[in-house]
Amino acid sequence: MHATTPINVDKLAWELQRHPDRYFVNSLINGLRKGFFTGVSSLPEKVLECKNLLSTTKCPDDVSGLVKSELDNNFVIGPFTKAPFDIYRVSPVGIVEGKYSKKKRLILDLSAPHNSDEHSSVNDLINKEDFSLSYIKIDDAIKIIKEYGFASRCFLHLLDDFLTIDRPSANADATMKILVSVFASLEIPIAKHKTLGPVTCIGHYSYGS
Repeated sequence: MHATTPINVDKLAWELQRHPDRYFVNSLINGLRKGFFTGVSSLPEKVLECKNLLSTTKCPDDVSGLVKSELDNNFVIGPFTKAPFDIYRVSPVGIVEGKYSKKKRLILDLSAPHNSDEHSSVNDLINKEDFSLSYIKIDDAIKIIKEYGFASRCFLHLLDDFLTIDRPSANADATMKILVSVFASLEIPIAKHKTLGPVTCIGHYSYGS
């Protein structure tokens, strides 16, 4: 079974052939091709089927449509008439609406069940020391601008968003064109309605926008 991604993995591997961190490159390319290791150190010992979040009862048609979209894009497999494993876990799904875009999206609560002595959540089964995760925040971008001022020039990756910071004297249009060109060559999809710049003032929306 191979992972599904719109990214041109062969092209990305070619572009990274001289990257000094070969372990990182191999992990990235292998993960995009075959799927990434979840970090789950031990499997659940009992079957557990969690109930979906209450938000799904308010928008059942939206939930069905979003699940169908996941299936059509080969992001998930199923549905199953019989459980494919003897021991399995069904985590609850929910639905959230973007504060500004009003776009609905599915969420999967891998921290369920909460406060259970009998069952561990999927997240509880992941070693936090080996698989810690931290995000670049918009505060980091502000700190860079305040610290370096007009000398600022960097590229930040904030979850699924990207932010470039250029000096006022730099050709920001060229930077933007290069970034868009790189994404296009690697077939990385870009949300055009969320693409902005170059500008001197931007709005920052929280997750779900």
